[in-house]
Amino acid sequence: MENASHPDGLSFAALISVGVLIFSATNVFAQMQDSLNTIWGVSIRPEVNIKVMLLSRVWSFGLILALGFLVVVLLFVDVIIALLQNTLGSQLNILETLHFYKLTSLGISFVLLTLILAVTFKVLPDVLIRWRDVWVGSFFTAILLSLSRYLIGFYLSSSNLGSAYGAAGSTIIFLFWLYLNIQLFLLGAEFTESFAREFGAAVKPSKYAVWLPGHEKEVPSERI
Repeated sequence: MENASHPDGLSFAALISVGVLIFSATNVFAQMQDSLNTIWGVSIRPEVNIKVMLLSRVWSFGLILALGFLVVVLLFVDVIIALLQNTLGSQLNILETLHFYKLTSLGISFVLLTLILAVTFKVLPDVLIRWRDVWVGSFFTAILLSLSRYLIGFYLSSSNLGSAYGAAGSTIIFLFWLYLNIQLFLLGAEFTESFAREFGAAVKPSKYAVWLPGHEKEVPSERI
């Protein structure tokens, strides 16, 4: 608190923090892109220069901002719904009976989660895939992530996962939850890739990518 009261120190700390945040966030998206490319069986062309890679990193940062905006919208809508619940709940008892707040909040959260996953599956991999196939995969992944939220909550409430770690228990629980969601995200990406190849349109690498050995098979042209 004492150090935060000095403007110069705060500005320097803020500059370092923003730089680390941008570096970390873009690297997370770069790793996600590499994982999705592995699932789709493509890789960046060897002749692609550093300029293209930097543009890809800028694009990833733009995607971070867009998804962050969606999260802010979700929080804002959640607050509005809570205010409506507090204002109208006492006057309209039916809202309490139907759990208006919970159902509406869950519905909006699920829709935005599906949208975020669809954009991620569409934009990050270096493949050309149609939106129809992406929506199916993102809907499936959103169901998995939504179920995991309740299952992990039930598991943590009925177990002592973090008790053995003392003060670090919350960190262990967070890492456990993060690992679970990453696995479900990758499972959803695998489902999207399999669905697109079996029932979707022809899938091709982008102009910056090539097929990995053994992944050259495309969907027949009659299903394009």
